[in-house]
Amino acid sequence: MGSYLVHRTSKIAALAKSGRVTNARKLFDEMPHRDTVVWNTMLTCYTHLDLYQDALLLFHEMTGVSNTKSRF
Repeated sequence: MGSYLVHRTSKIAALAKSGRVTNARKLFDEMPHRDTVVWNTMLTCYTHLDLYQDALLLFHEMTGVSNTKSRF
């Protein structure tokens, strides 16, 4: 399973870097198992593309926070 996660994580990062963040998120969502590296990769993809609201929503999903209303 380790090489599977490495391969998928690399593909997510490559898709996002090429501007295909929707495809990266689809691949992320299809993963049955996600480690902290995969979560961090997807969060980083969003923030590097200035998609801060998406990053915040994903962070809340990761931490299990149900109220996603921003307090900024």
